[in-house]
Amino acid sequence: MKRLFRILIFSVLSIYSCNIFASEKKFSQMLLAGGDDIRPLKIGDKVPDIVFKQMIGYPKSTAKLSDFKGKLLILDFWSVYCTVCIAEFPKMTRLQKQFDDKIQILPVGFEDDKPRSNIAEFLKRRKGTPAELKLPTAVQSKDDKVLQQLFPFTGLPHEIWINSEGILVGITNHFAVAPANINLVLAGKDLSHIKSIENMNNMKLLMPDDEFLINRRDQSVFGSAFAGYFDRIHNGWNFGEQADSSYWRFFDTRLTPYQYYAKLYEKRFKSLGRNLYPESIIVEETPGTKFFARDKREYMGDDGFLDNYEFEKFMNENTFSYELILPKSYSLDDVYEYMINDFDKFFKVESRVEKRPIKVLALVKTNSEELYKSKSGIKYMSGASKFIGKGGEDGAKWEMRGSDLADIINFLNKRNLPLTVVDKTGISNKVDLNVSMNDSNRPWPLAEAREQLKTYGLDLVETVHNMEVLVLYNKRNVEPQDSK
Repeated sequence: MKRLFRILIFSVLSIYSCNIFASEKKFSQMLLAGGDDIRPLKIGDKVPDIVFKQMIGYPKSTAKLSDFKGKLLILDFWSVYCTVCIAEFPKMTRLQKQFDDKIQILPVGFEDDKPRSNIAEFLKRRKGTPAELKLPTAVQSKDDKVLQQLFPFTGLPHEIWINSEGILVGITNHFAVAPANINLVLAGKDLSHIKSIENMNNMKLLMPDDEFLINRRDQSVFGSAFAGYFDRIHNGWNFGEQADSSYWRFFDTRLTPYQYYAKLYEKRFKSLGRNLYPESIIVEETPGTKFFARDKREYMGDDGFLDNYEFEKFMNENTFSYELILPKSYSLDDVYEYMINDFDKFFKVESRVEKRPIKVLALVKTNSEELYKSKSGIKYMSGASKFIGKGGEDGAKWEMRGSDLADIINFLNKRNLPLTVVDKTGISNKVDLNVSMNDSNRPWPLAEAREQLKTYGLDLVETVHNMEVLVLYNKRNVEPQDSK
């Protein structure tokens, strides 16, 4: 009887094992065929032995997932259109060098049917430049849907973490690719506590008709409200006024105080708007006080990386949500003043516009020839057409025709030059300019900007200029915090 029982158990196990083997074989066949029956994987799942059909910078023209067994494998999904992805290349190279043979970071470039998306050509143009990608790279053609089916995504970068045993242990954004999380996985942990990028990209988009901080069902409710950082809401409305016959409404989320003040004062004081950017706002501190951080980089760790923990810390401590609803009996200027008072009280500052001597870049004429003078006077500005810059980076060109000097100054101030640009040319006629940047993903180098402007008899010269600026006098009386 016992022998019969053992035979039955053995038979059941054998059938079960055969079924598992058959299902794995069927799944592998579906992977090769790219079938519609492939289901997305979740944390803890065994990742099948995916075949990468085209490899660049690798000993073989193809690769399999099992080739990397014994290492932590991070699949870094990217495309030529994703400037953030491209900017991450040096970081990925540094991490690979730091952890050596314990990990393999494998960039996976996704192509579409446009010639510009060709990964091999893109990488070839960057060979030997600061923008070179120095890691083995897998290419996914537009017809190869396997990775998209296994690891669905709606935005890039998209990071897939597979441990040394082939188990999916993380689906994250690019901030999470940092030493702290790599060490966690190498120690046998998973990253299920980190928000996956598809969740980040599927955040609720806040639109004009949506309810937010104030209940608008009660038409008699007016006022304003603040809230902290919402990690699942993103604004689809650029702090513009929304109004009907009975009320004004302004709202936004995930902005720093600097961003709120810049948007608000640009609307309230039109003359200030041309020179007002979050970076140009002056904060006057008193001993024992510290205002909010201006930039995420202030939270960067000693390792030189801004990881997901530091990013969330910055967002939680320095970004806010706001909504205002007022009756139409208020003028628009009254509404702006109401918001200024709101912000000053909430952020515990006194904001004011002052005239101060400020270091600026003055746009000046270098000769009497009017090489910039418009040929037609008809106003036209092209979008940023792309090309490959001298260093192999993504360059961009702009064509401006019949532009006012104010338009040129505004254009220059949006190129992230080291100082605010002001007009000292005295030019009153219309202007034609063609300019280009060798790397549109970075601030425009001053030397490069000057070189191009000189072809039109123009230059940028550092000087001190008395100009209106926004000053925030901090009254928070908060001891400085260690942001690390």
